[in-house]
This record gives sequence, structure tokens and C-alpha cells, in this order.
Amino acid sequence: YAKEGDQCGDVFSKMIADLVPKDNMEIYDTVSDLSLRICKPQCEFTIVILHISDREDLERIMTTRPLLDNVRIILVLPDSNSATVMIGHSLHPRYLSFKNGSLSDVTSVLAKMIAVAA
Repeated sequence: YAKEGDQCGDVFSKMIADLVPKDNMEIYDTVSDLSLRICKPQCEFTIVILHISDREDLERIMTTRPLLDNVRIILVLPDSNSATVMIGHSLHPRYLSFKNGSLSDVTSVLAKMIAVAA
């Protein structure tokens, strides 16, 4: 997930596309579309990467929290403000990073998670 129009999210999606085959990757740019997809049956090993644009975006994602209980989450937060981080941790991510970072750490973690699943 990356909010529609978020240029950083677009760049990040391209980074991930180098790791994940196109038929195994789905990109959603609205929380409602993401929610609808999460409600559908999933494979045993699902990783959801949430690239959060801003605080409002985080609050919208929080409405999907019950749907995210059974998936592995990599969370990219918009800032390292303690309140933002605390909200982010309530999603129980496997890994947490920040939008202003290089995001190469996220791709490394994703690669390791994919290797474990193989």
C-alpha cells in the first residue's frame, strides 16, 4: 500500500518490484481497496508493506487493524515522532522504518522474509 500520488511510495514500489515477481505483487493506493483485498482469501505467506504518507494516512490504516492481524507487516512511517511510532507499533509490524530513510533496509528485510518463505 502506498497512498495515491505519493512520489516516495511510487519509487519504493519500483524498488520492491525488483524483488517480487509481478504475479505475486499487488499494489493498492486507497485504504478501502486494501481492506477489500485483505478480506479475500490469502495464501499462507502474505506480506503487507504499508508505506504511510502522513498522520491522516496512518489513522485511515488504523481502521483496518483487525484485518491485518494475520499478515506479516512491514511498516514505513512518515516520521519518527514518538506518538506516530506508538500508533505504528499497535499494528504489530515485523519491521518498522521511516519514510525519510533510504528504504534499502526495508528491501533487505523483505528479501529475507521472502527467502524464509521459499
